Amino acid sequence: MRQIEIPRDVPPSLVAGFARCHQLETWLREMVYLETKAYFGLEYWKECKEALKRAKVNGIPPEKSRTNNQRHGHMATAENDPIWFLTFDSLLKIIFDEILWPRFKPYLLRKRFSKRNWKRSH
Repeated sequence: MRQIEIPRDVPPSLVAGFARCHQLETWLREMVYLETKAYFGLEYWKECKEALKRAKVNGIPPEKSRTNNQRHGHMATAENDPIWFLTFDSLLKIIFDEILWPRFKPYLLRKRFSKRNWKRSH
């Protein structure tokens, strides 16, 4: 396993917290990709874009982020799907979209934890 050097003034707990957040975000992106593609097939991205329209999401379109990413080959993302170029808040808008929510609900809810709790936490 390769180790990285962390500056002395960065607490290990901060690094661990960042790593956990990164893992969660990656898992959510994979969940959205797999569930929407399995359910909608080739139309999955169209459905995700419709969810973003319903949520009135503005900002940098993922297609533009992907194009910008490809200009920097030395540090480009290996993934090419638009889902990997959404902002995190846009990803959450897809997950909590009223139409798409049933696809993700089984992954995110337990009997004692509701959609409202998730929304309250972000």
